[in-house]
Amino acid sequence: MKPLFECQSITFLDIIKPSTLTIYDSLITSINGASGSGKSTLLSFLNGTKSPSSGLIYYKGQDILDIDIVKHRRNVVLVEQKPVLFPGTVYSNLIIGLQIQHKKIPPENLLKNYLDDFHLSFSLQESIYSLSGGEAQRVCIIRCLLLQPEVLLLDEPTSSLDENTADHVLHYLIQVHQRSSMNIIFSSHSEKLSSKADNIIQIAEKRMGSSL
Repeated sequence: MKPLFECQSITFLDIIKPSTLTIYDSLITSINGASGSGKSTLLSFLNGTKSPSSGLIYYKGQDILDIDIVKHRRNVVLVEQKPVLFPGTVYSNLIIGLQIQHKKIPPENLLKNYLDDFHLSFSLQESIYSLSGGEAQRVCIIRCLLLQPEVLLLDEPTSSLDENTADHVLHYLIQVHQRSSMNIIFSSHSEKLSSKADNIIQIAEKRMGSSL
């Protein structure tokens, strides 16, 4: 297996103690740990949104600090736990990333299929202000899937969902991974969800370790 990310002796304030770990390519990886253990912080390191206080992070063998950060964030997309939506409709939010990157806009029937796949029953013209937290988070996931990134980072993607919907969403993401080899890395405090991953990174006492 080829390394996708390599973290060497990373620390961050008092949140993460010196930790060294490897996330391998072509796998679904789960980051486990209690609230406040550093799961979200680690994802932001991988995306380049934050930098560790010390240590090095490599993406496909290259120091992240040496990579064009805009290009990196287009290849390694982060869906935060608190959904980030823009004023307007579900449709305008789904296509905004494609517009920014000057990519082809899919037909509306394909976008509606995505909503159905994620158990979202509203129309594309629904106002984003009428969405629940769980619905908004799923719209954000679809928006990022449409960009077809190399890596999809998901911060607690099922935290606002009931158990059945959470299982369905994760099953769908596994299918996406199998079809496209997109790397999916998600954080979770649910052992049941994490058990579906190929690789688990456990954060304990603010130190990280992985086990395949």
